[in-house]
Amino acid sequence: MKFYLKILFPLIAIVGAISCVEDRSEDAVTPSDSVEAVAGEVRLVLSEQGSRAALAADGVNHLWQVGDRFTLIARNADGSDAFKPCNFTYWVSTTTAGRSFFRGIPNQTMADGNYTYYAVYPHTASVSGNTISYTLPAVQDGKYGSCDFMVAKSTAANSAAASGNALKTCDNSYETPEPLNDVGITFSHKLHALRITIPEGRNLMNVPIKKVYINMSSNVAMVGDITVDMSTMALTYTNTANAVAVEFPTAKNVGDEFWVMTLPMNVGNARVDLRFEDEQGNISSPISTTAFAACEAGHITPMTVTVPQSAGKMTYFDFTVDHTKLGEPVTHLHITPPSGCYYVHGIGSVTPDANGKFSFGVFPDQLPSFKGYSTSAIKYESAHAIVPEKVSRTFSSSATQGNHVAHAVATPYLFEEDFSTIKDYSRDDKTGAQGTTVTAYDLSAATYGLSSGWSGARTGGGAGASIRVGSRVDRVWGYTHTYGRLDSPKLSNLKNGASVKVQVSFNYSGGRDGDSGYSPRAVCGYTQIDGLIKGKTGSFSSDEDAWENIEVSSYIPSISTDGSYTSVTQSTSYEINNCQNTYRLSWMIRGTGEGGFISNGNQWMFIDNIKVSIVQ
Repeated sequence: MKFYLKILFPLIAIVGAISCVEDRSEDAVTPSDSVEAVAGEVRLVLSEQGSRAALAADGVNHLWQVGDRFTLIARNADGSDAFKPCNFTYWVSTTTAGRSFFRGIPNQTMADGNYTYYAVYPHTASVSGNTISYTLPAVQDGKYGSCDFMVAKSTAANSAAASGNALKTCDNSYETPEPLNDVGITFSHKLHALRITIPEGRNLMNVPIKKVYINMSSNVAMVGDITVDMSTMALTYTNTANAVAVEFPTAKNVGDEFWVMTLPMNVGNARVDLRFEDEQGNISSPISTTAFAACEAGHITPMTVTVPQSAGKMTYFDFTVDHTKLGEPVTHLHITPPSGCYYVHGIGSVTPDANGKFSFGVFPDQLPSFKGYSTSAIKYESAHAIVPEKVSRTFSSSATQGNHVAHAVATPYLFEEDFSTIKDYSRDDKTGAQGTTVTAYDLSAATYGLSSGWSGARTGGGAGASIRVGSRVDRVWGYTHTYGRLDSPKLSNLKNGASVKVQVSFNYSGGRDGDSGYSPRAVCGYTQIDGLIKGKTGSFSSDEDAWENIEVSSYIPSISTDGSYTSVTQSTSYEINNCQNTYRLSWMIRGTGEGGFISNGNQWMFIDNIKVSIVQ
């Protein structure tokens, strides 16, 4: 439970001593004797001297207080839940015995026995299976504990008695709060805390400060998504950002302090920049330093700062996003800024305001780098997908300090392919009699020109135009049908775990040679098979379909016989339910009809302009 002192050096002065901060002992009140326990209620006791975080050597105490809640997870010996994760609410602390009490109502009672307990603070963290998930936000309020993150796990040594450690319910009044359940957990802090003070005489803006922006070098993650594996208590970090914005509920001035919670940071020689904003929107000049302490979990870095003079106002680039192609609203807009710069109001991952605009604030000193800045490093995030931009977007070159500049953009499709990069090639898509090769090829190889993940059997390309998939029929006493196929890359822009309905549309046409009694017949669908998928061959009657390794969603209607690489005029669409990011789009073709007694021919389907959208 303890934090340990770390010191920040030049430009941000050393703090000599830490006084007692936010002593919340006034919250440790005696509960009313008239309040009765709720049926099925369980009372936990934590032997932690009533403290949520302590730096005892310097007198800093942050006590559990009214309103605090954590989630308790109880596991059977086989790893299953003894009850659903249950929230426990702080009730009272005792200063003499050094204990804190909590109340909760599990959804079921527990048999006698030994259980493993886990706990996570805050209670808003997500528990799913064996994983705890928490997002440390990029916008904080400066209060200690509002973004805190702690976890705990019991062990046999500190939780399992001979009679077991099952939770017992309490049916009596609070006058005698028994039985008490000690599950043997001690919380461990998983974040680092910056404790920042503005000393007297060190606010050169001479007005109260409403916001503070803190930016680390790009290789240092300050905030992001945290996952904890309960089996090992190991932590991983994803979707990280290297900056934090602190928005104070009440403006700060000299003599005030505030807290910033960060991921543990391996700072090294990274640079940290701080900028301050007053209530009128004026932004200070930046202050910077590369002398920064190691920021370890459970430790505090105390900082004193000087607020520089104003440098002007923020400029805002307001993006409106048309999500028609993607199919569902964008929840976050991610844009990689110019080198050495960063965005505020979301710190690079911006959510829409009440009017649906994504506003990126740019500091006065950084505005020259943004004017005319062009980038394709944009990602559109929705509830189920993260889709990268396919073209460059340019920031307005006429932006002026303190103004709002409007930009309208549109998302790409969830997946699309117009075959503009395809090269001229032919792989078994046109063969002579008994040409039954069904070998699959990696179409991302230089010879073919498509992106990684495309594969095809009996396919050909028309440079920059379209692709075709071929089949063949040979009739001598019986029929030999050779099937060609095409498979796309995985729909990897869908998020892990997403399962949605999608609509796939594309243009097509057909062609043939040889006996005119045979025409192309084809299906479209999907597969979850990885790698190269070959076509197939077999002897069947003229009208028997034998599709393989494809989940058929639709037959492709009325395929013409006069199409070409540059004449792909028909269109159709189909839907895939419960589509996931392991799915690949698939097409398969065979010949159908009846030619002469001894006859043969090739059949083709040309494909272009594939587009995939989420269906809400």
